[in-house]
Amino acid sequence: MKKQFYFTLAILMSVSVLKSLAQAPTLELDKVLLSSNEMAQPWGMCFISPNELLFTEKSGKLFRYVVSSDTKTQISGVPAVSTSGQGGLLDVAIHPDFSTNKYVYLSYSISGSGGSTLAIGRAVLNNNQLTGFTEIFRALPFKSGTNHYGSRLAFDKDNHLILTSSERQEQDNAQLLENHLGKIIRLNDDGSVPSDNPYVGVSGAKPEIYSYGHRNMQGLVIHPETNKIYAHEHGPMGGDELNLIEAGNNYGWPKITFGKNYDGSTITKDTAKEGMKQPIRYWVPSIAPCGLAIVNVQNQQANEVNFILGALAGKQIQWVKIKDDKHVATYSFMQNYARFRDVEVSPDGKIYALTESPNSLILLRTNQVVTGLFESSPNSGNISLYPNPVTDIFTIDAADFTGKNEVAICNNQGKVLRTLLVTDNSFDSGKMKIDISDLPSGMYLIILKSKESSKTIKCRKL
Repeated sequence: MKKQFYFTLAILMSVSVLKSLAQAPTLELDKVLLSSNEMAQPWGMCFISPNELLFTEKSGKLFRYVVSSDTKTQISGVPAVSTSGQGGLLDVAIHPDFSTNKYVYLSYSISGSGGSTLAIGRAVLNNNQLTGFTEIFRALPFKSGTNHYGSRLAFDKDNHLILTSSERQEQDNAQLLENHLGKIIRLNDDGSVPSDNPYVGVSGAKPEIYSYGHRNMQGLVIHPETNKIYAHEHGPMGGDELNLIEAGNNYGWPKITFGKNYDGSTITKDTAKEGMKQPIRYWVPSIAPCGLAIVNVQNQQANEVNFILGALAGKQIQWVKIKDDKHVATYSFMQNYARFRDVEVSPDGKIYALTESPNSLILLRTNQVVTGLFESSPNSGNISLYPNPVTDIFTIDAADFTGKNEVAICNNQGKVLRTLLVTDNSFDSGKMKIDISDLPSGMYLIILKSKESSKTIKCRKL
């Protein structure tokens, strides 16, 4: 009897292990889209549609790449950049309302009195030309040296531009509110300062600062549903961090760290201090994380977020799972393939990466069903939308979707344009009519949400 019990237990444990392994994500190379003879030192990228992306080269070039036709076109009108050291043309992002205003944002290094610094500019993309390019921010002061610019760009749901400005390899800058270095910066989309930034009106502090105590940040992403900001940064020798960024917080560098100086000497013995935030996850030894994206997968748990990130020194790509903003698991893939500079998930849920040594744009594949950030959540019930395409008014049929409390109308980048608060009584026999006659032609995401789940349908307005 005892032998049979242990035999049954072993079988159950084996099934549990196999089930766990089956659920673990995988990432592997699917296709090389652009190779080293077609690009040089790529740095950042963003999608302007499921089929088109923009990417930068550090030397100062911006390109449009069309996936379906495998065509690359250089964009003119890019500003002059300083390419010394780690400087150059760095990240690229589009405005949440790109479909109507065509705004493209670039981060890049510039030289001036006192050395160099990070600048941010925006322009209108007309066909394959940037027009009206205007600098909207520069990190002050200028510094000698040519490393640690940071420069990742992202927009939140309220059209705030969030960017990373690193400490320029001078540790003490990160704790000084009188400069922009070692900080997360928050701006309005035109470069002006939001009135609710945490240091607006604080004597001696730069009003653009959102958080401080950072080292060299080369990964930034904002969750389009929760609006939470996540960033990762390079430690020195050890001590890379993934952080949840919140207004006014001090993230500790160099007062606390899990890393050491490159010569092995101690920076500080403290890894925690009162008033300084702890990372969600840290790496020892360093992997030099670079690029950060959120991957939404089917059947993920509530409050779970899945990230992918590249690694420069680590020469790999990692999948990091968190729940309730606490680290759950990390998976590593493609070790020693290349230096991974950036990662992105396209609007249709495909995973792309930019690499150095060799330089390439690659498509990855995974065993997970990637739904995109606004696709169906599990157990969301059946929902349909008609007519689709629509001219003025469409109908949502959501008879099987219970607990309805909100319908959100978003543009194709996920920005919420309109929110309708509803209850089950708002639906006539499970149907609800919505008028979008005032919206321009284009693709939209219609999201029906409850406390437990959400359901999204893509809709095209003629």
